[in-house]
Amino acid sequence: MMRKLLEIVCVLLLAALIAVPFIQIIAREVIGSAIVGAEELTRFLLICTVFAAYPLVTASHENIVMSELLDNLPGRLRSSLRFVIVAAGLATCGFLAFVAFQNISGNMRGATPTLKIPFWIFMAAKAQFWPWVGGAVMGIALIIIFLALFILGFPVVYAILIPAIGYVLIEGLPLGLLTQRVTYALDSFPLVAVPIFIFVGNLMNSAGVTDRIFRFADTLVGRLPGGLAQVNIFSSLIFSGMSGAALADVGGLGRIEIAAMRKRGFSAPFAGAVTAASAVVGPIFPPSIPLIVYGSVTSVSIVQLLLAGIVPALICIVLLMITAAILAIVHKMPRADRAPTLREIGADFLPALPALFAPVLMISGMLLGLFTPTEAAAVTVAYVLLISGLFYRELTWPHLWNAMLMTVRSTSAILIIVAVASLFGWILAVEQIPQDFARWILQFADSPMALLIIANLIFFIAGMFLDSTTATLLVVPVIAPPLVLAGVDPVHLGIIVIFNLMLGLLTPPMGLSLFLVCDIAKITLRQLLRALLPFYVPLLMTLAIITFHADLATVVAHIRKLGHEVEDVGSHDDQPVDFPDIAQLVTGAVADGRAERGLLVCGTGVGASIAANKVKGIRAAVCHDIHSAHQCVEHDDVNVMCIGAQIVGPWLALDLIDSYLKAEFSTDEDFRRRVEKLHKMDAER
Repeated sequence: MMRKLLEIVCVLLLAALIAVPFIQIIAREVIGSAIVGAEELTRFLLICTVFAAYPLVTASHENIVMSELLDNLPGRLRSSLRFVIVAAGLATCGFLAFVAFQNISGNMRGATPTLKIPFWIFMAAKAQFWPWVGGAVMGIALIIIFLALFILGFPVVYAILIPAIGYVLIEGLPLGLLTQRVTYALDSFPLVAVPIFIFVGNLMNSAGVTDRIFRFADTLVGRLPGGLAQVNIFSSLIFSGMSGAALADVGGLGRIEIAAMRKRGFSAPFAGAVTAASAVVGPIFPPSIPLIVYGSVTSVSIVQLLLAGIVPALICIVLLMITAAILAIVHKMPRADRAPTLREIGADFLPALPALFAPVLMISGMLLGLFTPTEAAAVTVAYVLLISGLFYRELTWPHLWNAMLMTVRSTSAILIIVAVASLFGWILAVEQIPQDFARWILQFADSPMALLIIANLIFFIAGMFLDSTTATLLVVPVIAPPLVLAGVDPVHLGIIVIFNLMLGLLTPPMGLSLFLVCDIAKITLRQLLRALLPFYVPLLMTLAIITFHADLATVVAHIRKLGHEVEDVGSHDDQPVDFPDIAQLVTGAVADGRAERGLLVCGTGVGASIAANKVKGIRAAVCHDIHSAHQCVEHDDVNVMCIGAQIVGPWLALDLIDSYLKAEFSTDEDFRRRVEKLHKMDAER
């Protein structure tokens, strides 16, 4: 009874979490008036959902854990260690509940800034639900303890929390720090996209969308050498455009693909190998849950990360299809008897068209600035529900309920690690571990390419032992700063990091995709690894292409290529330059007529914009999407655009510059009148 009640609460929280961003889009784009406090409400709902659903995660044995060592211990020792793990988990959760109740008494009057939601509700969520869950030397010691607990079979959550709690107690820090840091980590609007995209994948499996995708792919590429192996790979690309998760691909579409391949005469290990290898594409092709987590950790533009994953994903798919074709020819594997007719392609294309349009809708909406990645996720849910009701008509209320339950459990299992890893990362920062590591690694290499090679090795090894979420949250904050400091593009680094961690899904001992495929195909791990061996070649080739790709076209060269004259006042300085100094040089050229428009780049673009707007005659704006880059000139006659280097990668930066330079101030009387008022305000300063 209690579990059923908790399930109802979690499903209602998820429904509200999905509905609020969608309603906000309608209010902003259709009615023209955004809802005050909508973003704050979604963050509140996310925190409540994660903590409320965690008892369901534990009851369903869905905690992320590496149990290989534990499972191979002698019987009595294994039972004893499992008892210790359960006891440690209960003690940890009980301690956090005690701290949460203490925080309630100290935060009775505090509230959120917009909606005035009392802070004690956040603490009560942890206190109510968690008890149900059945110097550099210090920092390094914490890491060693975490690794030891993790290897022994402790769930990742407890392996992180236990040493973190010990640190707080030893150092005499306020106990309230524990719950505050854990809660603060989830108070993030971009993370709201995670449960919504997980729900999209579960919804597609329940609504029959995956069947249509597979049937269309079979008709289109089934005649190629390899037959259903090619269908398997091509379907993964389409499916990843809606789910954004490798395990969603394996668990949903993978079941259909493996069963169909075995029926057509393919061996079970080969079918499993193709499914596991092609599932790597999901987390780098938009939408991507790992990239969203990476963006939230590093404060890099999530839109740019998602867009940057498109080309690498397509390269990976092409190389996998070539590999499958070669293997099929060598081993004489079955394929379709004849090429499809146009009528057959059309007959299977039309049912799949609504599903194929989903990623187009999402990507175009983000590019045009109509909605954020989180709002894009909500739009995708609404779209999948719409096509399920109007076209496919297979989604039933029980299917919808099960999809939502699976979503809240998966969400809690992932984001609870995000929450506790934030506390762990804060402790490492206090102990100066990232700074010490940065100084150490820069002794060996200071060129971006050499550092990228080192990063590849680190994250490939990390992916072999840690799941992608844990590795992103614990390793990225340590590795990323020295690489960005040395000139590595943070967006480029994000794609490399996530692709390496996805390869970890295919490597023992923590290869979650391997275990899931073995369960679906009913084969041993040794059989799967033997069949998977040839597919490591295209995957590693893709990684090499991603790593050694260099965008050699600088911003200055790009602007000159567009036919403009450029006065460069500081893009090649080796020494650090304060943005107010550069802003004076750029705005001076614009103000005295030597330049028509200016371009400033700093960390986020905000500082450069503040400095530029201090100069008379300058109208500066921060732009991180092509819509605002064009509209700031067309509507507001902006003459200095500011870009954040930590937010915008090189590809989007060039698009922003194109849009900015091509725009012209509108002749509309309303826009002209408003800008004239700005001139008067400027003159009165």
